Amino acid sequence: MKRYGMVIDLRKCIDCKGCIAICSMTWNSPINRELDDPVLMRKEIMAWLDGDVQQMNSRLAESIREDGNMLSVFEPCMHCDEPACVEACPVDAITKNEDGIVLVDYDKCEGDGSCVDACPYGKPYIREFSSPSAPAQRADKCTFCVEFINKGELPACVRTCQGHALYFGDLLDTQSEVSRLLNKEKHRAYVLTGQDGKFVKIADRPKTMTKPNVYYLA
Repeated sequence: MKRYGMVIDLRKCIDCKGCIAICSMTWNSPINRELDDPVLMRKEIMAWLDGDVQQMNSRLAESIREDGNMLSVFEPCMHCDEPACVEACPVDAITKNEDGIVLVDYDKCEGDGSCVDACPYGKPYIREFSSPSAPAQRADKCTFCVEFINKGELPACVRTCQGHALYFGDLLDTQSEVSRLLNKEKHRAYVLTGQDGKFVKIADRPKTMTKPNVYYLA
């Protein structure tokens, strides 16, 4: 049995924003939720990377102005041990695999937004338009790039990270890179408690509401 998780070393992050850019280009999410034109989407992502808000649609530019540096702490789905989104879904459209990855069944999802309201990290969202990977008016979220994982590949964000700050693997395998890293660096390992952006030590993870599986080294 496996339990996948991610480790993000904030000291190595060079703030290149490649993790969000590749996620958006690969899965049409999350910063370009209002865009349905692939060409325009890529144009706006590149403008965002360059800090040129004049070339972006107003909703995207507003989100950057309000939040400042959106990538100071990269936040994928936490793929929690006790995901609130799974408990909240009234039609059982969100499930947690045996390997720990939390997924949305688009055929079952009715888009009522219960998962969006329940997640303390604000990770699920309702798609406003269709994409090659997901239909409109359905819940969607980070899947740890499960399609790539099933082929023996790493998530797109991990492969793209220029600062080598992202690590992914089996948390139950004591020899995996993520396990060894957390064991070696546990003195500076944290998890997020929720949308308030607060960190707690890895030792306090059991006290968090959902027990996230994304860890930060600070």
